[in-house]
Amino acid sequence: FDGHTAPVVCVDGDAEKVVSGARDGTVRVWDISLGRLRFMLQGFTPYIGSVQLSSSWLMADGTNNAVVMMDFSNGEPAEEEDDDDEDDDEDE
Repeated sequence: FDGHTAPVVCVDGDAEKVVSGARDGTVRVWDISLGRLRFMLQGFTPYIGSVQLSSSWLMADGTNNAVVMMDFSNGEPAEEEDDDDEDDDEDE
């Protein structure tokens, strides 16, 4: 699988997909059987910490103090959890 423009720092996969996160600020989802890119998530900082894949979810962390979740059943971002929200609640 070729496409990242910086070192790959995390990888996960299942029987159909491989997910890779790299210092180029992208998370890429690859189709194993076709050997090509399914889609790419952009806009991350270069400090992606990890990616984790289940049959229907993709999670990426370590970017902008957030955990990003993608729902494969509809192809849309599901939630963005911001670590700063907890701190904001304590100040009220």
